[in-house]
Amino acid sequence: MTTLLALSRKAITGEPLPEETLLLLSQLSAEGWEGLYREARRQSVTGLLYRGLADLPVDIPDSVSFPLVTETVRLETLGREMAAASADLIAMFGQEGFHPMEMKGSAVAALYPDPWLREYGDIDLYFPDGEAVQAAGLLRRSGVGVGYAPDGSFHFYFRDKSIDVHDRYFDLYGKAARPEPGTPEAMLLMLSAHLLKHAAGAGAGLRQVCDLAAAYRSLDGKYDPDALREYCARNGIGAWNKLASSFVSRYLGITDRLYPGNAVSPAPLLRIVAEGGNFGHHSPSRTRAVNSSGFRRKTDTALRFLRHLPFSLRYAAPATLSSLATLVKGNLKT
Repeated sequence: MTTLLALSRKAITGEPLPEETLLLLSQLSAEGWEGLYREARRQSVTGLLYRGLADLPVDIPDSVSFPLVTETVRLETLGREMAAASADLIAMFGQEGFHPMEMKGSAVAALYPDPWLREYGDIDLYFPDGEAVQAAGLLRRSGVGVGYAPDGSFHFYFRDKSIDVHDRYFDLYGKAARPEPGTPEAMLLMLSAHLLKHAAGAGAGLRQVCDLAAAYRSLDGKYDPDALREYCARNGIGAWNKLASSFVSRYLGITDRLYPGNAVSPAPLLRIVAEGGNFGHHSPSRTRAVNSSGFRRKTDTALRFLRHLPFSLRYAAPATLSSLATLVKGNLKT
């Protein structure tokens, strides 16, 4: 994981690798290279691995270099397709009087040095002012199948791409003040809260932390640190955001302008990232649950939420309790 973190840092910041990491890479066996590639796949940062290895004076075995290049080409093709589908969807909904905007991974990809190497999952769209309900109605009348999630979001398919629609821009509950969506402060608060949601639940991977790092780097000098700290504090995630900031500072080379001199250890978050990979999908319990019933998957998610509860309550107790109550209500309805 240490080597993958260093290569991800190089991919995001352009900084040269530390000499010790370069030496380690030069001494890797074929099995070591294959393990590095597997971990990148597990964390959904294969594109960052490719970019991080670019221009390095190391010999990558064919057993890794060929699949790495093939997967990177696939990611780039998919990224362009997803971006085109998102732009067309926003334009189509706009013609019907709606005001959607990209959020989460769909929005943050553009903040990476190479947007096409950020691995896509689905397209997330935010509809303000109750428009999501109206948009769902429009889709159903048009014959498009719509499915609902416990958090109130819904999903459908467009050009074989999975689309998630949200009426909430932030994974936060309660009535605390939040920045206006579309602002740099809103982007950073949204990504931090989204990372917390998964770290406290089924699990968060390196891709989600790299999203936050890429956003901090791209928006450096464009957001107000004092305002962002205040929003985090009012929404009950001040301690959490300090932890997340320590991670992107320590491991991904992002200057911590929010908490100068931040001495919080990022180890608790690193453990969560390492244990389950992207969204926690690669933990042993999740692998078994995915091949089982919907009830088994929900049970596995609930158990991991409970396992992470000491972590969640330590760093974001108010936000965790609000999120838990909302999740329970949502699952009772589905």
